[in-house]
Amino acid sequence: MKRPLAKPSAVKLIAMNPTPPLTLTDLASDGLFLATAHDMCWKQLKEVQGIELNFSSAPAESGNDLPVDVRVYTAQGTVDFKGRRIAVLSDTTWRWATARKRDPAISQLHGEQPLSELLLAAARTLEGGNPILIGDQANGDKAAIAIDLAQAQSSTGSWSAPSPDAISVGKVLIEGIGDPFIEELDEIRAVVSFAQHRGLHVEEGNQGLRLTSANPADTTEITDITVEFLDEHISALTAGITPGANWRLEDISADGFYAAIEHAMFFSAHYPQAARENVLVNLETGHVLLDEKSGLEAAAVILATVCDGVFTWAWADSELTRLPSQGPVNAVRQFGIDKLVPSLVRRRMPAAMARELGLAQVAMPILNKWNVVTTKLNENTTAIVLIDSPKLRLPALTPHVEKAVLDNQPPAHINRDRAIQAYHAMRGNKPAGIPST
Repeated sequence: MKRPLAKPSAVKLIAMNPTPPLTLTDLASDGLFLATAHDMCWKQLKEVQGIELNFSSAPAESGNDLPVDVRVYTAQGTVDFKGRRIAVLSDTTWRWATARKRDPAISQLHGEQPLSELLLAAARTLEGGNPILIGDQANGDKAAIAIDLAQAQSSTGSWSAPSPDAISVGKVLIEGIGDPFIEELDEIRAVVSFAQHRGLHVEEGNQGLRLTSANPADTTEITDITVEFLDEHISALTAGITPGANWRLEDISADGFYAAIEHAMFFSAHYPQAARENVLVNLETGHVLLDEKSGLEAAAVILATVCDGVFTWAWADSELTRLPSQGPVNAVRQFGIDKLVPSLVRRRMPAAMARELGLAQVAMPILNKWNVVTTKLNENTTAIVLIDSPKLRLPALTPHVEKAVLDNQPPAHINRDRAIQAYHAMRGNKPAGIPST
């Protein structure tokens, strides 16, 4: 699983000789994590009930950078922001309306352009990562309004604008990996650009890029984090100065490896049809039917879906997240954020990679559900489902079963000694090192 960087020379080139953005993708990549940090600050506005826009003059005017007062209503009171209209949107067209300097070599930064997520991300980079709201104008068009978070004023004084630069680098990186747009961007460039913004030293190592405080004496929080890449996508984050703050994916895999095998053996022996075929699922109640004759059901949580060769975490599927039974799956993402595990936070990836990483097995100890089945949600979509029932609980461990379980050799990336230790701890009712909810 631990393969080297796909293109180590490219990492070195960008890290040591950064170039100005030459394309819209470059520009959007440069601001990815800066925008993430600003979004984390914006989300600290709790229980937003409405947003009011007040243009300083008729919004139909064609002038650049039209001032806009933005008032956000929350349960705790109002918060006012200064904003600027930077573009006018008509149907699917974005028309720039700002005098801010833009690179003439990137044609999409001028005149009228097709509206796209990429263009909006690039605009946020130009605005220093600040949020951009889309609001209605009186003439029927919409305005793209850049908000200055630093100028927030609270009516009650109970909220002050947090500083995006005060958020730790690790927290920003792991949150940014969950951005739904990240797969369209250059993740290596995004990391280097963010490090440069933070004034960090970037050093290429055997596994990736090490980001450290350029002058630790001048910072309140020393940064030392290594960002690893797999096929040019962020695959691991290691915080060098905070041991235990993050978990590696292979460690979580090891902790649940043998327990998952024993559960699979037990399940296949008692419910062979459910183990090898798609089962029926009731999405509203969160149950699957394991045996038609007895009517045995099991509590179920859809972990992920696979469609057209793409694995998508269920917590990232808007249709599934509305289901009450799906609440537990959010623990997978939260564990990934808390422990800096990118694969648990990245919304989607090739299904082949998800199988190679064993993500279904990784999630088992997090959710404490140890049996996996599949079900068809529609003609093209298969769901990976973790289930639990009193009927699926393991009996007391016997030497014969233990030997059969431990005869299985883990993949090369899993530490066998750790896996055995975790298995014995679990079967002895002494959890040690296994994540729990």
